[in-house]
Amino acid sequence: MAEDNHEAAKFSIRTSLYYISTYSKETLIEVFNDEKFALEMISTRDPFELMEKIPKEVLDAHPEYYEKAVERNPKYFYKVPQEVKENNPQMCLNTIKKSPYQVRGVPYSVQEMFPDEIMVAVQASPTTLKRISPTVQKDNKELIGEMVEKDPSILQYVIPEIKEENPNMCIEACKKEGRIGFGIPKSVYINNPDFVIELAEKASEEGRTDFDFSKLPEELRTNNPRIAELEAEQKRKLQEFIDNLNAVQELADADRKREAQNSSIEPVKMSKFGEIYKKTRGRVKEVLARLKDLISRDKGQQGKNSSENTDMGEPGDR
Repeated sequence: MAEDNHEAAKFSIRTSLYYISTYSKETLIEVFNDEKFALEMISTRDPFELMEKIPKEVLDAHPEYYEKAVERNPKYFYKVPQEVKENNPQMCLNTIKKSPYQVRGVPYSVQEMFPDEIMVAVQASPTTLKRISPTVQKDNKELIGEMVEKDPSILQYVIPEIKEENPNMCIEACKKEGRIGFGIPKSVYINNPDFVIELAEKASEEGRTDFDFSKLPEELRTNNPRIAELEAEQKRKLQEFIDNLNAVQELADADRKREAQNSSIEPVKMSKFGEIYKKTRGRVKEVLARLKDLISRDKGQQGKNSSENTDMGEPGDR
């Protein structure tokens, strides 16, 4: 009789996953312990919808179900428990061949077993370098240098040790991007202030006010006269622009007030900020908020080490 009930349950579940919720945990354990039925369902259903409905006791006893789920949809890989991945490195390799981006979820222990395969996946999906084992990165310094040369933005995912050993890689990446940052170690800035000055001067010449001095070590900002001068100059330009926009805001407020009162008073006379007003009307507050944030955001950085040490992975990645 129990066997008949289980067969009936399988029939219902095949019809619709909705019926899973109508059965007791004990019945579901019996039903999904049937490997033939379970693998059939996993291979034909969305694993994100199905796997969470299978009792944990079943999944713990049948880790191969996870492998089948990942075969069905490689994106499910990140939901697979670390222990299952560590015990099934072949599943990890098969997955990253189909979907290189999933290399971000491969445990460090497996990465270090297959560094060549890991780096092939990283080259296909460069941003995943953030989740790559420091050991694998150290063993592939030259390849990583070539990747940074092609795409400077991925410098932020390179471990600090490689950056410290190769300051020229950091400098060239910053020059190509026209900015600093990328988690460059403090020592690179302190030992190479000329490239910082070059980039800051270029930003100033181009009329830009977005050079992020807060990324620099505090001692460089205060002890290097030229850098201190350039930062002060940028703050002055930002403050002037904010003052201009404040004037525009006053014009906008007066104009709105006049319209609200439906007054016949003469329209507010446009000052020298009139053209700015016309272009920014309706967006003035948003622009002001953004600029005020830009000019003041480094205040919270005072006394702190401002070098960006990027996240090299969640504890679960290890």
